[in-house]
Amino acid sequence: MTRRSSTFDASSPPDVAYRLASLGYHPLPIVAGSKACNVKDWQNLRIPPDDVSDYWKAGADSGVGLLLGHEIGAKIHIVAIDIDTDDPL
Repeated sequence: MTRRSSTFDASSPPDVAYRLASLGYHPLPIVAGSKACNVKDWQNLRIPPDDVSDYWKAGADSGVGLLLGHEIGAKIHIVAIDIDTDDPL
């Protein structure tokens, strides 16, 4: 891994993934224009900050997702609710 610059670019997927991994989250590389991770066995993928560049190559068009439903840090769980309706009630 190349040493990362101290400048954070929120529009750069590798920078976002690195920051998330540094904070204890589990970022996932997402295929551009989709919600899919193209890494086999992604449910068990844990990318340490120093390995981010192995998954997000410079100039690559991958987005960043988060592994949800797992403990992050001190008993914090992250979940998402996706409601696909105009009238949820």
